[in-house]
Amino acid sequence: MSKIERYAGNLRAFGSNAQGLERTLFGETTQADDLTSQVTSSFLRGWGIVGPSENPSMEDFNAAMYTMSQFIAYQHQMGIPEWDALQEYYSGSICVRNGEAYLSLVDSNIGSAPPSAKWTSVLTAKNALANISGFLKSANNLSEIAAAGSVAQAAAQANIGLTASKFSGRLLNTQTFTSTGTYTPTTGTAYIEVEAVGGGGASGSLSATGAGQGGITVPGSNGAYAFASFTTGFSSGVSVVIGSGGVGIFGNGPAGGSTAFGTLLSCPGGPGSFVSLAITPPGYTSPQPGPAIPTVTGGTLIKSGYGSLLNPAVILAPGVFTNYRLTTQTPIGTFGLGAGGQISNASAVALIGASGSSGYLIVREYS
Repeated sequence: MSKIERYAGNLRAFGSNAQGLERTLFGETTQADDLTSQVTSSFLRGWGIVGPSENPSMEDFNAAMYTMSQFIAYQHQMGIPEWDALQEYYSGSICVRNGEAYLSLVDSNIGSAPPSAKWTSVLTAKNALANISGFLKSANNLSEIAAAGSVAQAAAQANIGLTASKFSGRLLNTQTFTSTGTYTPTTGTAYIEVEAVGGGGASGSLSATGAGQGGITVPGSNGAYAFASFTTGFSSGVSVVIGSGGVGIFGNGPAGGSTAFGTLLSCPGGPGSFVSLAITPPGYTSPQPGPAIPTVTGGTLIKSGYGSLLNPAVILAPGVFTNYRLTTQTPIGTFGLGAGGQISNASAVALIGASGSSGYLIVREYS
């Protein structure tokens, strides 16, 4: 059988245009147009209302055809019948209520208005997003799992094989310290890398000079540097001390302070340079010794630096100076730098030494 094409138009019931009482209620003498009124006791009995050897009347034929075709017209109009409290529904039956479609989940479903436990929503383009629950939406970028809490997050990771061992080595966080404080590990930290530098040393002061004389000081030394890793000793937190730069005075430059990560790591500050007496060129000021070696306890020293290896600061001739400027930075840039050297020409007053820069400490945390 080929496909029956839909009626092109607004389908109306048979006998809709009956005139006067050409169409009455089935087995009755009155007329009504609504569908509910058509289902009378006579309609439910059928042609049994016509006596033996009697012919059904035109009105009854119209009534029967009108009622049946009205049901069909209603189906064309609604597509799916509306829910009614007296209708008996079975598992799989579909109805419409308040503009939403529902599927019955049980047999003998009577009087239970949807939505209820006996019905489930039928997804449509209109209500799909509102009725979908328990699914991840791409637009939310997995925020549903995050909102469910740490237990749900751990379960989701385990379900796709992302156990704790699969996350080892992942950078969790970086903490930096420019002043003394306390390091508190981020949750999940398994090992850390600590990079630190001590405070830079101050440069020595210049003595007053007479005619034909000059003064020059060596720069202060950079603070010691260390880069080390640790797997233990930090879980309860670690005190952090940042070495301050040596402060210039009249005299030999003070050393910078040590930068320390508890008892696990220590980077001494750079020594200050010597005071410069008045020099008749050519002449020089000797450099100070380099800083002490950084120490690491309970970890692995990856890289280290001992500050600056400095040369004598020289006055070659009046107004001609060399080796008084610091030409190297620390591995952490300008942190922990020694102070620049000082110079003076003839007949100059005494000049205080310059100050070094403070140390610095970085903690990189890994899972």
